[in-house]
Amino acid sequence: MKKVFVIGLLVLGFNLHSNAQAKLSLQGGLNQARLKYSGDGMSLKLGTRTSVNFGLNADFEGSDNFNLRSGLIYNGFGSKSSGDGGVEKLDYLTIPVLGRFKVADGFYAFAGPQIGLLLSAKSNYNDEIVDEKDNYKSTNISALLGAEYKFTDKLSLGASYNAGLTSIAKDNDESKLTTIGFSVNLGFSF
Repeated sequence: MKKVFVIGLLVLGFNLHSNAQAKLSLQGGLNQARLKYSGDGMSLKLGTRTSVNFGLNADFEGSDNFNLRSGLIYNGFGSKSSGDGGVEKLDYLTIPVLGRFKVADGFYAFAGPQIGLLLSAKSNYNDEIVDEKDNYKSTNISALLGAEYKFTDKLSLGASYNAGLTSIAKDNDESKLTTIGFSVNLGFSF
């Protein structure tokens, strides 16, 4: 089902690109992400996991000061335990829908929601890798806030903050497990 959804989004994206003026760009960079647990009267941020992000963005034509951006981005989220060195790896295909505002010449700010489709969830404790996908919801809704500087028409540097809005843990109505993190990436437009 997810594959059909993703293929449909790709077809839709390329159709929109051919019918509307959109500028495509490739992005790649690093994520510093963690999981945040809240419930039972407490809040706990788990250790940070470093991972990668990469994908394709489309900036749709708008005014000189505002346009819409969407894309298909692979994002690695999760957390790392400081005590036992365990790692929880959550890999998502994210689809942002962002408003992009021109702040100054070459400098842009963007904000909006993004939906993440869970690709894999694995834990690694004491060198034992366990598939945890059944313990997580298949989607992750989050808010994205960031900035980008365009050095040239082709090259840009961006940074963003991701804050999970919905709990990603299955079968747990009393507590909330969300993703949070920072990303830095380079973009190349074509």
